[in-house]
Amino acid sequence: MGYHSMVAEDWVPLGWPDCTGFARPSAKHVMYPFQQLYNQDNATKTRETFKSICRETYEDIASYWDQFMKTYKNESQFVFLWNVNLAHNRIDGLYHADEPYYRLLESHEKRLENAFVFILGDHGLRHGKVRKTKKGELEDFNPFLMVSVPDQYRDSPIMNVLRKNSRNLISHYDTYASLIHLSKMIKGDTLKEEFENPSQEPFKAGHGSSYFRVNMNQPRHCSDLRIPYEYCLCDKSLEKPIAANSTTAKLLADSIVASMQAKIDELKMTHLCSPRTVKYASTVAAKLVSEDKRKIYKVQITTNPGGGVFSGFVEIRDGTALPISNRFSRENTYGKQGDCVVNIEELPYCYCKNS
Repeated sequence: MGYHSMVAEDWVPLGWPDCTGFARPSAKHVMYPFQQLYNQDNATKTRETFKSICRETYEDIASYWDQFMKTYKNESQFVFLWNVNLAHNRIDGLYHADEPYYRLLESHEKRLENAFVFILGDHGLRHGKVRKTKKGELEDFNPFLMVSVPDQYRDSPIMNVLRKNSRNLISHYDTYASLIHLSKMIKGDTLKEEFENPSQEPFKAGHGSSYFRVNMNQPRHCSDLRIPYEYCLCDKSLEKPIAANSTTAKLLADSIVASMQAKIDELKMTHLCSPRTVKYASTVAAKLVSEDKRKIYKVQITTNPGGGVFSGFVEIRDGTALPISNRFSRENTYGKQGDCVVNIEELPYCYCKNS
């Protein structure tokens, strides 16, 4: 499409798990050398230097983007920026960057008036006191999404389409489909036509559908949209928690530990990770209020070694506990407990034998 492209982020290990690389560079400009220098285990001096001069990684990402914008100021651009360190571990971490980013965005205001801007996150706060509240739990599974369209389209019919679709259940599968849709419209030179006369026909790509079309995939239910049960934001009312030391609670807790261990075994990491056991007295399990006869429980367990706290959903069927959750969320920090494993996805599950 002739776009100059750029990728910049500040948390490489989680951004590219188990990747062996690309046949071609993923973008014309990438910040990977900086990311590696800052993130690698032996880069302590680099991080200490940054800390001593009160410099944060978001500043380097912003500076890189600023240079990119100025270099190609009269040409088409595609930019992917992902700031993790800024607010990943602190609910108030974002706000001190308001003024620097405001000044930066203002300096490129004319360019941005002619741009599509997607501001999004992948999850909310995962640890701490806020995460333990009902709203904190909801936010963990409710990624932020804001879309700004070019100024020339802000009074066009597409805005009513976007407002209508914003009231639908949306996932980032749909954001992916929307980006694919945008690229096809731009490449085919049909953007203005489609935004002035939005089509009723859904545009599908991958598991999602574009929110730049009047209609999206129906029905808009978690199961139909490939949203895992544990990430579904539909209301899940709970009965009173059952006794922590009851047979049912122990059965539920044991099934979670067994599921996590099976993942570790499957990835051939058994020799690295200590087996986890349940602190039964700390188990919290409550049955979901349901019109059918399914016995689905929301369960939180605390494990040893390491005091790992995990939560998810388990169904009891014919006396057998069957985990519904594809993954069990780690609800407390784990530091370097799992640093011995290669697969970053299983890092929260593992308590390294050499810890």
